[in-house]
Amino acid sequence: MTTFYKSFLKIQTENILKLKYFIWGDFLSKRGRMGGSKAAGPGGSCKCPKCGKTMKHQVGIPCSQQNCPKCGTKMVRK
Repeated sequence: MTTFYKSFLKIQTENILKLKYFIWGDFLSKRGRMGGSKAAGPGGSCKCPKCGKTMKHQVGIPCSQQNCPKCGTKMVRK
């Protein structure tokens, strides 16, 4: 087998695996509605990615919908 043919097969295999993940990845991982991990539950905290300020997570309100009280940046779940 030539080097060109081996590299061609490797690239095609990688592309097939990427396509397979693209089609089935999110479905098989059973991720949460917001694209994060499975439901994080009622506890925990929200953290500002810009200034580092943390605050207690409010039940029913995603951290991504809350603004940091210090700098106004959207919060992320910690």
